[in-house]
Amino acid sequence: TTASIPSRTSWVTLLNETVKKEQIIQPNEILNRLRDKIIDALGSKRVTHEVRDGMDAVVILLDFQNNTLQFSGANNPLYLVRNHELIKYKGDRMPVAYYERMTGFTNHKILKG
Repeated sequence: TTASIPSRTSWVTLLNETVKKEQIIQPNEILNRLRDKIIDALGSKRVTHEVRDGMDAVVILLDFQNNTLQFSGANNPLYLVRNHELIKYKGDRMPVAYYERMTGFTNHKILKG
């Protein structure tokens, strides 16, 4: 049988396990761990070009004590308006799933200002 794309409820469950149980809070580490869990759930790290289960996502961590925002994106950017200017922070060009050129997700740290 072929594994199918997990439901939204399943994604939320995986996210809760990653953040609450495993206490992973860095945005890029969350996406990396979710990808590992999705690959495991689909059965293996092998890939066929016909099956592309996964998701695009953005994870943001707001740190009010240090006035920073951390961002990691899977096929999605972050848009920030600062001083009446629109700034685009690019996410990584890969999904939270198996990908031919898989690397770790990038963590962007943005200071208040």
